[in-house]
Amino acid sequence: MTVDQIRYFLEIAKCRSLLDASKKLHITQPTLSRQMSNIEKDLNVQLFFRTNHGMKLTPAGEVLQQKWENMMLLYEDAVSEAKFAFKGLTGKIKIGILSGLKINSFLPDYLDFMEKNYPNIEIILLRLSFIELTEKLVHGELDLAFSLDVEFGGLAELDTLNIVSYSPALLVHKRNPLYARAQLTFQDFERESFAIVNRKECENGVDTIIRVFQQMGGFYPNLYYVDSMDTVNLWLESGQKCALLNDQMQIYDYTEIRKLDFAPPFGACYVQAGYIRNNDNFALKITLNYFQFRDYAS
Repeated sequence: MTVDQIRYFLEIAKCRSLLDASKKLHITQPTLSRQMSNIEKDLNVQLFFRTNHGMKLTPAGEVLQQKWENMMLLYEDAVSEAKFAFKGLTGKIKIGILSGLKINSFLPDYLDFMEKNYPNIEIILLRLSFIELTEKLVHGELDLAFSLDVEFGGLAELDTLNIVSYSPALLVHKRNPLYARAQLTFQDFERESFAIVNRKECENGVDTIIRVFQQMGGFYPNLYYVDSMDTVNLWLESGQKCALLNDQMQIYDYTEIRKLDFAPPFGACYVQAGYIRNNDNFALKITLNYFQFRDYAS
């Protein structure tokens, strides 16, 4: 079975006519008829009913039409990508990353891969807030955004990939008296003020944090709303506020920060890559293929 034979079969299935298919394929009708006979002989399956009104697919032919159409799409994508790589594909991809998010577990290897295999693709990296990431994706100003899973829920036009899991934690600076306690529990934070991005910035994140405190600590948290993750970090570093963040945020590793780690109460949590479903940027397709075959989210 050859790729050309599969193309011949699919064209006949589409045209329902040997004559029309042969014209589109630029081969003679007898040649096309002979090729179909060879396929049916090789498979030992009848693929068409020959009628006075043209060619009609048998049930076996209908199965092969569906499967082979999908297979040919994958084949053509693979050939196209290989040709672009060989010729030196040029293009651009704009990637946004949530302010304060660690990138060492996934981004450097991707950049190395792109530099080695697609050196002519320009990669633009931007540090942005929750709302900036979402708005720029929706308006086509970004191709891809790395953020926390709480950001991307509810956007119908958006698809996501899980990149790396994260574990939540309550964070307190050493200037805060809680830092010196021998043991910390959720209840110790009941009277503390927590810096958190406002609802305009990330409404789902606010709701999730409130639910965490209610389920894990049994109380409604004292929330201090700010306009960005950078400002959350500033208040945390000042010692005036605490924060509920996670181990994939840069400030988690600061030596002056103490953490109360806890298991996510609502299931696994992930850093995700978000993208608009109908974005046809070929550089985005390469990027998504790269991350789909990496085991970051274990």
